[in-house]
Amino acid sequence: SFDIMINSNPTIDTPADVSSCDSYTLPALTNGSYFTASNGGGTPLSAGDVISTSTTLFVYAETATTTNCSNEHSFDITINTTSALGNPNILVVCDDVILDGLSQIDLTIMDEEIRGGNSNYSVSYYETPMEADSAVNPLSMPYTNTINPQTFFVRVEDTITGCFATTTLNL
Repeated sequence: SFDIMINSNPTIDTPADVSSCDSYTLPALTNGSYFTASNGGGTPLSAGDVISTSTTLFVYAETATTTNCSNEHSFDITINTTSALGNPNILVVCDDVILDGLSQIDLTIMDEEIRGGNSNYSVSYYETPMEADSAVNPLSMPYTNTINPQTFFVRVEDTITGCFATTTLNL
């Protein structure tokens, strides 16, 4: 007679494919370890490591028993690069009939210069850098400036990747 022993494959985490802007920080795993190649090969990576180029990573674990059983999951990390924006030219407009330095302005006349010809970029304008970073309270057009000169904060978002950058526009 003989005994048959069946070892179970180890449990591993199965991260989903991820898309990120500029970089991605590896989260902690409950089960398994990160590797750059299949079967626990390549370079081992740790939670907190920053990935800055698109790649496929592997989560791998083995039982360390005789017979050694293993389990593996691969996932793709896509890194989208945020374009660097230059500062647009100063916007100069004529005062309206009341000579107070305030006027209704359609800031969208600067969109093409800010967009740099990239039709995938969406441009929006804000009064504060925090609003531009969080895309909260975009200015309605036409906008009446509140001081002269005035600085606007511009958010340029890639409509395909969702990545964004900010710059300023001076009036």
